[in-house]
Amino acid sequence: MTARIEVSSECGVVALGDGQARLPAGLDQKVLLRQLEPLARSAQIFFMVSDDPVRYRMDVMAEETLSPGLDREFEPLGGTFRLDVPNGRVALVGWDKVGEPREAGAVSVRPGVYLLSVLTRRPFDGARHAEDMAKLLGADWKFMRIVDRLGSVRLPSIGPHRNLSSRSKVEVALVRRTFARRVLVAVLGSEVWSTVPGR
Repeated sequence: MTARIEVSSECGVVALGDGQARLPAGLDQKVLLRQLEPLARSAQIFFMVSDDPVRYRMDVMAEETLSPGLDREFEPLGGTFRLDVPNGRVALVGWDKVGEPREAGAVSVRPGVYLLSVLTRRPFDGARHAEDMAKLLGADWKFMRIVDRLGSVRLPSIGPHRNLSSRSKVEVALVRRTFARRVLVAVLGSEVWSTVPGR
């Protein structure tokens, strides 16, 4: 099962958990993190932190086989974390403008113990991009590369490439294992942006 969930948080903290944990209120990130850390250590929640208010679009994949070649696009951000899901529900929670935790959405899973891993999209690699585009577009890609090279001789560079580093998407996947289930959080490639004015 896959669910796309959009979550925002004014304090820059997004929590993933079973929905039963009583999450603290507030916008002071330092105070909030001190209260969330015991919940994370006891495997009731997992949380992600940013310096600024955030809005994420997350794909939550529950007990599905991950696509082959995922490691070509993504790299791990950390270790593996335990997440207990006794009620069979994994919820994404952000904090609103008054500092109250608000559930943005949830996905149903089998009750049990899960392992959580965090992945992010690999930095842009020109050679990998050229391989992907050649496979996708074939002869059209080769022609476009020739035209781009010619264009750079006569015209200012106005190629179709833009820096998309500010765009990302977070994916969460729950995959069943024999003794535990595996959860994958991956930063994929659609909208994650700061909501701080002037940025």
